[in-house]
Amino acid sequence: MLTHCFVRKNTFLVAHSATSFLCETLGENVVEGKSNMKILGKSILVIIAGTFFTFQPAGAQAKYLFHIPVFPGTVPFHTKNINNQEINLPFVTSLRVFRTADGSPIDIDTAISFYDSYFKRLGWKETIYKRDQREPYLKLRIDLFQNLVDHTHIQVAGDISLWIAPRDGMLIIFSEQWRISSPDQLTSNYVAKLSKTLSDAAEELQYNINKVYYSTEWPVYYENEYLLECTASTLSDTHIAHYSCTDTEGLIHATILTYADSTVAHIESKRQINEWNKNIIAENMTLGQNVILVNLDEQGIKGLLRFNKILLILSDNSGKQKDQLSILLKRLQKSVD
Repeated sequence: MLTHCFVRKNTFLVAHSATSFLCETLGENVVEGKSNMKILGKSILVIIAGTFFTFQPAGAQAKYLFHIPVFPGTVPFHTKNINNQEINLPFVTSLRVFRTADGSPIDIDTAISFYDSYFKRLGWKETIYKRDQREPYLKLRIDLFQNLVDHTHIQVAGDISLWIAPRDGMLIIFSEQWRISSPDQLTSNYVAKLSKTLSDAAEELQYNINKVYYSTEWPVYYENEYLLECTASTLSDTHIAHYSCTDTEGLIHATILTYADSTVAHIESKRQINEWNKNIIAENMTLGQNVILVNLDEQGIKGLLRFNKILLILSDNSGKQKDQLSILLKRLQKSVD
C-alpha cells in the first residue's frame, strides 16, 4: 500500500512540476520572442503521462478477481462465511473447501496448474513466499489502485491461499481481501437520498428498519473488484410481534450496492436478473425504467432498481409481500428521477 501511495503522490508532483516548467518556459519564450517547441512537447508528454497513471478509468467490465472457481471433478464440501463478529471491514474473509465427487485422490500438479493459470490470467501475482515445486500449496496476491476523474477512489488488495490434501481428495481455499474504495460525492449523495427514502417509505408501510452489519449475499457481491460500497438493512413488519432466526414472513432485506461506474452497475444488474431467471418459474414485472420485480414463487420475490452507479436490491423470502416491494421500488425510483 505504501508503494501505491508513493506512486500516487509522485505522479501528482511530476504533473505539477511539468505544468510549472511549461508555464515558465512559455513565459520566457514570449518575453524573449523565441520558439522552443521541443521543450514544449516534452513538457506536455510529462503532463499527459502523469495524468494517465493517476486517473486510470475503471474497466468496462469487471474481471471478478475474487471469484473462486470449482476445480473440475470436485464439489463444495464445506463453505464458511465468517460470522459478523469476525468480519472486520474493510477486511473480508472467506473459506472454501472442495472434495472430489467420487472420493478419488487429487493430482497436486494438475490442481496447482488450474488455479495458478486461472488467477494469473486475471492479474494475480506470486507473493514473496515462493512455492517449492514439491509442496501442495499456492499463495497469490492482487493489488488494484485507481483514481477516476470524478474522484471515485478504487483501492483493493487481496491474498488467496490454496492447500491440497491429495490422498483425501480435498482442497482448501482461503481468501482475504481488503478494500477502502469510495464513490464520488454525487453518488454518495444519491445513496444517502435512497437510504432516506427507504426509511421514510418503510415507516409509512409500518415497517421498522434496522441497519445490519453486512448483507447475507456479500460473498457474491464482493467477487467484483469494482464494488465500492455495500450497505444493508432489514425491514420488519410492526404487526408481527416476535421474530426467530428462521422467520421470513414480514421481513424485507434491502441492499444498496455502489460501483465504480454505470457500466459496471449495468452489467451487475443483468448478471443478478439472469441469476434469478435461472428459476424456470420466475415471473418478471417491469415497474419503470431500470426497475424490475421478479417473482420466484416459493423462493420469494426480488426487486431491483438501477440508477447510474447504484443498485438497490430488495428481497422478500416469504413471497407474500409483493405489494410492499412494488410500493417501495416505485417510491425509490421517484426519489432519484
